[in-house]
Amino acid sequence: MARVSAALQGAARAFGASVAGWSSVIVLAAAWEGIARSGEVTAFMLPALSVVLERVWSDALSGDLFHNLGFTFYRAIVGFAIATAGGVALGVLIARNRGVRWFFDPLISIGFPMPKIAFLPIVVLWLGFHVAS
Repeated sequence: MARVSAALQGAARAFGASVAGWSSVIVLAAAWEGIARSGEVTAFMLPALSVVLERVWSDALSGDLFHNLGFTFYRAIVGFAIATAGGVALGVLIARNRGVRWFFDPLISIGFPMPKIAFLPIVVLWLGFHVAS
């Protein structure tokens, strides 16, 4: 009898820990749905969570979700590969060549403390929203 009681206590403890771990997610989802349905913000600014999940489900069933996820993953990997190759090559050149270091050091010093997301509008203006950007 004592073993059953200890097992039930352990199961209850594990269940309580699981609920506590998910409680912040549940509260955030409920707040999202409530604020979106309250009318305080437009549906354009904050669509309801139920509408978002419905759209995700319909895109998953039609296959659009997985096509778009694959394309986004491809662009991210290719962009990372290009940036890695360019960054390593430029780093080696800066370390080995005094003239290259003289040219790039001020640019790197100015750009380093800036948040990298701040460069996004410039990249969009230069390259647009296509694969090239």
